[in-house]
Amino acid sequence: MDKINLNQIGTFTSEDGAEIVAHDSATQRLFVTTGDTVEIIDISDPANPTKVKDIEIGGGGSNSVAVNNGIVAVAVEADTKQDNGVVEFYNAEGILQASVTVGALPDMLTFTPDGNKVIVANEGEPNDDYDVDPNGSISIIDISAGVASATVTTAGFTGFNDRKQELIEKGVRIYGPDATVAQDLEPEYIAVSPDGSTAFVTLQENNAVAVVDIETATVTEVLPLGYKDHSKGQPTLTQYEFPSLPVLGTTATENPEDSTQTTAGQDILLGGLSGLFYEGKADNGNLKFVTVPDRGPNGNSADVDGDGAKERPFALPEYQARVVKFELNETTGVIENLSEVLLTREDGTTPITGRPNIPGVDEVPVDLFGNELGYDEFGADLEGVVIADDGSFWMVDEYRPAIYNFDSTGKLINRFVAEGTGDLADQPAGTFGTETLPAEYSSRRPNRGFEAVALDTDESILYAFIQTPLANPDRATSNGSDIIRVLGIDPTTGEPVAEYAYLLEDTAKGVRPGGRVDKIGDAIYAGDGKFYVIERDSEVGADANKFIFDTNLLGATNLLNSYLVNVNSSASGVEFDLNLQLQVNDDGNNLLNFGFSSESQLVLGLITSSLPEDIFTSVNEDGSISGSVSLDNSPELTQAIATLMATEPGETIDTSGLEFLLSNFFSEDLSENTFIENILDGVTVSRATLEQFSADELAALGVNAVNKTKVTNLPSIGYQAGDKPEGLALLDDGRLAVLNDNDFGLLDEDIPVDGTVPVNPNPTPVVLGIIEFDGGNQLDASNKDEGINIKNHPILGMYQPDAIDSFAVDGKTYYITANEGDARDYDGFSEEVRVKDLQLDPTAYPDAATLQADENLGRLKTTTEMGDTDGDGDVDQIFSYGGRSFSIWDEFGNQVFDSGDQIARILESQTPELFNADFDDDDEFKDVDGNFDFSDTSPSFGKDDRSDDKGAEPESVTVGMIDGKPYAFVGLERAGGGVLVYDLSDPTAPKFNQYIRTEGDVAPEGLQFIAAADSPNGEPMLAVVNEVSKTTTLYEIASLKASGDKGIFTTDVNGTTVELIDLRGFDNQATVTVDYTISREADFNNEVYFYAVDDITGAVDGKQVGDEGYMEAALNKLVSPVFSTSDNNTESGSVEFDAGSIVVPVIIADGTLTEALSGEAEVYFPYIGANTNSDNFDHIKMLNSNTFGFEDLPEGGDKDFNDIVIKIDNIA
Repeated sequence: MDKINLNQIGTFTSEDGAEIVAHDSATQRLFVTTGDTVEIIDISDPANPTKVKDIEIGGGGSNSVAVNNGIVAVAVEADTKQDNGVVEFYNAEGILQASVTVGALPDMLTFTPDGNKVIVANEGEPNDDYDVDPNGSISIIDISAGVASATVTTAGFTGFNDRKQELIEKGVRIYGPDATVAQDLEPEYIAVSPDGSTAFVTLQENNAVAVVDIETATVTEVLPLGYKDHSKGQPTLTQYEFPSLPVLGTTATENPEDSTQTTAGQDILLGGLSGLFYEGKADNGNLKFVTVPDRGPNGNSADVDGDGAKERPFALPEYQARVVKFELNETTGVIENLSEVLLTREDGTTPITGRPNIPGVDEVPVDLFGNELGYDEFGADLEGVVIADDGSFWMVDEYRPAIYNFDSTGKLINRFVAEGTGDLADQPAGTFGTETLPAEYSSRRPNRGFEAVALDTDESILYAFIQTPLANPDRATSNGSDIIRVLGIDPTTGEPVAEYAYLLEDTAKGVRPGGRVDKIGDAIYAGDGKFYVIERDSEVGADANKFIFDTNLLGATNLLNSYLVNVNSSASGVEFDLNLQLQVNDDGNNLLNFGFSSESQLVLGLITSSLPEDIFTSVNEDGSISGSVSLDNSPELTQAIATLMATEPGETIDTSGLEFLLSNFFSEDLSENTFIENILDGVTVSRATLEQFSADELAALGVNAVNKTKVTNLPSIGYQAGDKPEGLALLDDGRLAVLNDNDFGLLDEDIPVDGTVPVNPNPTPVVLGIIEFDGGNQLDASNKDEGINIKNHPILGMYQPDAIDSFAVDGKTYYITANEGDARDYDGFSEEVRVKDLQLDPTAYPDAATLQADENLGRLKTTTEMGDTDGDGDVDQIFSYGGRSFSIWDEFGNQVFDSGDQIARILESQTPELFNADFDDDDEFKDVDGNFDFSDTSPSFGKDDRSDDKGAEPESVTVGMIDGKPYAFVGLERAGGGVLVYDLSDPTAPKFNQYIRTEGDVAPEGLQFIAAADSPNGEPMLAVVNEVSKTTTLYEIASLKASGDKGIFTTDVNGTTVELIDLRGFDNQATVTVDYTISREADFNNEVYFYAVDDITGAVDGKQVGDEGYMEAALNKLVSPVFSTSDNNTESGSVEFDAGSIVVPVIIADGTLTEALSGEAEVYFPYIGANTNSDNFDHIKMLNSNTFGFEDLPEGGDKDFNDIVIKIDNIA
C-alpha cells in the first residue's frame, strides 16, 4: 500500500506555553494558545517559524482556537470558570472584531465546514469544593451575517434530567454528588460531520458522546461508548456460508378447493433458522450445533380474502417443526453432516406444525390459494433451543408465547403457557399446554413472544426472553417501552421462580438515526449468572445495529420476590396482583387543593392473618415523601403506609399536577388472601404495568435492571447476513457463534393468491459466524513490576476520549477518538483510588490477594463510583481510566475499530526506554543548559511511571487527506510524546504507518493538519504543539511508493515500520541502477549493506525473521557492496540490483562483515526481531521519501539517525 513519511522541518519554542494550534492559509500563520495569550507564528518559511505577536487574552485565559477564512475564534473561560465564558473573534492580524457569551468553561471550539457556524463545547466543570457545578452545554454561534452580527443558540442537556437512570443503565457515567444529568455531562471536544449537519461531542469523564443536530441546536442523543475488556482480545469474525440447503417441501400444485386452479409448484429450501446451541466437538474435531427453523415458510401478512382483516399465508401448511443438526469442519470451512429431528406431540405421532393456536386470537392461517387452514393447538413458531444434560430439547416460541420441552427423539414432554390461555379460547386449562406462566405474557405483540431461551445449569433455572416489550396493556405501551421481561422457570414444574427487567439499548425516547433496536435475537447462558444476549433492529447492511451484550443477573431485582401493587378505587378492595404498581393520581382534583390533617391520611389497608414486617414506600416527586413503616402480625390490621402529613390539623396541601407512585416490597411471600383497600375519597387510583415504567421510575422503586456490557455490534465486525441474527451459541473455548434467519429465501411481500409465494431471486445466505477474541487487548497495569509487562487483566477499560475528528470513506461518515481517560479528583469529591485499596468481591475475584499486589493490579488507578454491581459494599468489577488506544466509530456510534494494545506494542518496540514514561514536570528532565535531554535512561527518567494510570495517554487526534486517502495523526501525551500515523482507507482495519517523535518535544496537546493546497511549501504538513516543552514543531509529509511501484517505501510488519527498496515494478529489464549519496556523522566505522528477501515479511530463502540462523542467512544473501564513508564526509555512487527483487538495508555497527558473521559486531535490521543482542530499537528510519537514516548506538543511543545517511538520488 502507499505510505507517507513525516519529517521535521522546523520548531518554534515559546516562553509562554503551547496547547492548541490553528492555521490560516492566507497569511501562513499559526495561532497557538498559551493560556493568557494566543501567539501568532509566521510559517511562510516552515524551516524557520517566527513569532509575529501575542494576542492578549483576558478572563481566565484561552482554552481553544480555530481559524476559518481569516476569522480567528478563541474560547475564553471566565475568571471564575463556573461562570459563563466568551468566544472572541479576531482577524488574522490579531485585532478583536467581536465577542459573544457562551456557556461555562468553553473548552474547545471548531468551525462547521462551510464556515458559517462555530460550535463550542462548554465543559461546565465544578469548583474544587464541588458545591458549584454549572450545566455542561454546546453553544452554536451563527456568523453567517458576519461576526459583528453573531447569534448564539445553546444545545443543553436539561431534557435528559429525568432520564438519568436510563443513561446510567446504558453505560453513561453520571456520578457527581447530587448532580443532574445536565450538570454531570461535561462536553470536551467536537467533531463536525463532513456535511456540516451533525456534531459528535466527547463527554470524557462520562465515557460517552453527545450527538448534536446543528441546524436545530438540539442534543438528540447521548451515546455510551462501552468498555474495553482487557481480560480478552478484541472480537474478530470468521464466516462460513451454508452450502445449498435441502428442499424442505414443494408448494401445492392444485387448489384443494378448486381443482381447476393449478401451479407448477415451488421448491422451498430449508431455512428460517432461529436459535443456536453448541453441542461440543465430534470425534473428528468438527464443531456440532443444533438450530430450529421457525413456523415454516410463510408469506407476508395480508388481506387475501378481501374481508378487511389480514391473514397469514403458509407456503407449506403441513410443515412439521424440527430440530436441525449440523457440523462445522473448521479445517475445510465446510458445513456438513446436516440432519433433522422431527417434533411431535406427546403421542409421538401427531406432528407439531407451524400453524397458529387459537381462533379469534391468533392470525388466521391460509394456504397460498387463500383457503383458510385449521389451527393447531400446539403449533409452534420456534425461536430458541438448548439441550439439557438429559439430552432433551428446550425451545420457546413467539405465538403464545410458550416454552416447549421435547425428548431427544423429538416427542413432546411438556408445553408451558400463560395462565388463562384456555380462557382466551373458551377452552379448559391444559388445552394448549400447562398453564404456569404469568398471565401478562399473553399480552405479547403478535409474533413477538419468546425469542430466546437459556438454561442456567448452575441454578437449574430455564430462562425465556420476550422478544419485544409486551403490549401491556396496549400496543402503544409496547412501542413506548424499553423493558424486556426475562422469565425463569423451574424446568421440572414450569412454575416461575424468577423474573427480571432487561432494558433495551435504544430507548423509545431516543431519536438516534437508523432503525431502533427493539428486539431480542437470542441468548445463551455463560455461567455464574451471566448470559450473552443479541439485541437487534430490522435494518440490513453495515449500518445496522445487531448488538451482543454480556449480561449479568448479579444485583438485578427478582420481580417475583417483590410486589408492585395494583389497586382500584373500589372500597371493597381487590385481590393482590404481582408485578403491578399502585399509581395514585390527583386527576380528580386537578388544579384544586384538598386537605389532609394528621388524622385524615391516605390509607391502604392490608387485611391478612400474616403480615411481613418491612414495607418500603416511595413517591415519584423531588423532595416528596419517602419512607418505611413496620406492620405487626395482628390480623385484619389497617395501617397507613404512606402519608401526606400536614404540620398542623386542617392544613391544606396543594397536590395539583403531582403524581404519586407507591410500591411495596416484601421480604416474604404474602398469603393468597391478601387484599389491598383504598379508602381515600376523591382520588383516582389507576393501574400501571411493568412496561409502563421508565428506567428512572424503576430505579426510584428500588428495582435494579439486568446489568449489561456491550461486546460488539455484529455488522461492525463484518457479520451482515440479513436483518435477523437469531442464533447465538457459546463454544467451550470461549468463542461465540452466530447464525441468521433467512426467511426461507422468501420475499416479505403479499402473496398473489394464485398458489405461489414470492421467492427472493437473491436470497440472503445462511451464514455461521465464529467470533473469537484474539485481537490484542492487553496492557501494562503496574509501575512497580520492574519492566514492560503487557498482558491481560480482569478489568474493563473506559474509553473516555478527549479529542475527536471526523472523516468520510466511500460517502460514509466516521469518527475517530483518542481514548486518553480522565478521573474526577477534587477537594470536595474524588473518585480515584488504587485497586489495592478496594474490597474485592471474593466470588468475582477469588485470587484478590495476588491480583492486588503492586506488581499486578494493585497500583492501577480505578474508581470508587462503579463496580459494586449487587450493592453489597464490595467491588464485583474493576474499571480503569482510558482505552490506551484510538477508536473509530460509525455515524450511529458503533465502534468499528479499536487499536487495542497496538500503541503499547509500538512503543515497546520503538522507544522501550520511554515506555509509559511520565514527563509531567518540565524541569525534571532538563540538563544544565535548560534543554531537554532524553539520552539518560536511568530510573529518574520516569520509564513505566504511567503504567498504573493511563499509559501513553493518546490525547489528540486529527485526520488529513493525502493523495486521496485519509490519515490519522494521534498525539501521545506521555511515553516521550510523539505522533502515531495510521492509514484510514479501511476504517475497520487501519494500517500503522509511522511513529515519529522529536527530541525536545514533550506532551503533544494540539495537532493541525495542513493540506498541500494550504501549505507554505506546497507539501502537506502537520503542526504539533507540545504542552510541557512549549514547542511547536512542523513536519513535512512525503508520500512513499507502495509495493509493485518503482521505488523506496516502508511497510508495517508486525507493528514495526520496515524500510526497503521494491524493484518488482521493473518488468522489462534485467537489472536496475540505483544512484545514491552517502554521508556520515559518527565516530564508529559502520558498514551498510542491502540483502535480498523473499517478500516484505523479510523471509530469506524461507527462513523467517526470528528464526535461529536468520542473521547468517541474511548476511549470506547480500546483493550490494559495502556502503561506507569517512566521518563528516559525503560522497556519491551507484549500485546495480536485480530487477524484480526486494532489497533491505542492514547496518553493522562499528565492525566489519567478517566480525558480524563471527559474532564480534552488532547487526541491526529493519526487522527488529532480527537484531543481535536482543536489541529492540529500530535503528533504521526513513528521514524523508528517499533517504535512509541509520543509528549505530545500542538501544538507539542519541537517536539522531545521522551516523550513516543514504539518499537515493535515482532508480532506473
